Amino acid sequence: MFRLCLAMGLALALLAHPAGAHHRDRQRELDVRSVMDAFAKTWPSNNPQALSAFYQDHADVLNPSGRWARGRMEIEKLFSDEHSTIFKGSRMASTIDGMRFVDGDIVLVDSTITIEGMKGADGNALPPQSYHLVTVLHRKHDRWRMVASRPYLLAR
Repeated sequence: MFRLCLAMGLALALLAHPAGAHHRDRQRELDVRSVMDAFAKTWPSNNPQALSAFYQDHADVLNPSGRWARGRMEIEKLFSDEHSTIFKGSRMASTIDGMRFVDGDIVLVDSTITIEGMKGADGNALPPQSYHLVTVLHRKHDRWRMVASRPYLLAR
């Protein structure tokens, strides 16, 4: 009887968490990390179109200055404005601090990003600045894209 209960328990456990589930979870995480890494690597290109391509058409961004960009075209304009001034020639380093899958196709990512090489309005170099970045990504047609980004300035 004990062996029968043990066998049934193991069978139920396997049904509840199929062998491939862990692999799929790990692959989703790797895919999201790849998108976030690619965005950071694209940052110094000063190419607003390439940066906005990481976002879905209906996405939005609220930058630390309080400027909203709703939709990919406004996001591209935001990046164009920022990368022709303060962020021109800057570099981004990004570390993912946490990731929570809301469901199979939506993930909330918390990151720490540091921007180096910024310049002030007078053209003088600014010190590196760190931000906490909250990003929501959605997978559609097997492609992860950002739907919301909220970079918050970290207190010193």
